[in-house]
Amino acid sequence: MVKRLPQNRNLHIQTEPTFRGLGYYPHGVPVHQYLHITHQVMQHAIHEHPRTLAIRVDLRYPRYYQHEWNSAVMARFFDKFQYLLNNDYLERLNRGVKAYSTSLRYVWCRETTEDSPCHYHVMLFLNRDAYYKLGDFNNLQQGLAGMIRLAWASALKVDVTEPLGAVHFPENPTYKLDAYSPSFQQDFQDVFYRASYFAKAETKQWGDRTRSFGSSRK
Repeated sequence: MVKRLPQNRNLHIQTEPTFRGLGYYPHGVPVHQYLHITHQVMQHAIHEHPRTLAIRVDLRYPRYYQHEWNSAVMARFFDKFQYLLNNDYLERLNRGVKAYSTSLRYVWCRETTEDSPCHYHVMLFLNRDAYYKLGDFNNLQQGLAGMIRLAWASALKVDVTEPLGAVHFPENPTYKLDAYSPSFQQDFQDVFYRASYFAKAETKQWGDRTRSFGSSRK
């Protein structure tokens, strides 16, 4: 039986206990379309990069910031991050260092809670031959963590030193997906389960014409 989400009749509630044989976050009301998109993004990532690095990160607004209530800030973040990834690849080539390019894939959701009026949960997918760890968060010259912080500052249009606490890496922020590894199915399940939290309907705002969930197109 198909159930529509009361807050948005264009969306449907996932009623089956698993999604395509995969377990998902058990609390709240999961949106079927969001689970489908998450699964699709992961499949595309693995298809292009059989060795994929998945990164879980939270993006928040600094306390002083007069934020925008639309998803334009997220579009700016991903554009800037892709630019930094491309630039890092070219710089490595110019130095004569062995380098691998990477596509950027992602899923994200916007949440509103009493503790944090507006924040974003993000899962990033990159080529693990290009990047295999986050690196030093405080190094703005290299490393994924530094580039993520720099991209968020750029999206907010503030100096990179200002939103230091606005980028948060939760516990166990990285996952390694290897299509040829014996543990691949379990690893895929683990990442999908972590990202499926984004699909729950609770803590999202409805009816204000802003996006509460988004992803890369391919």
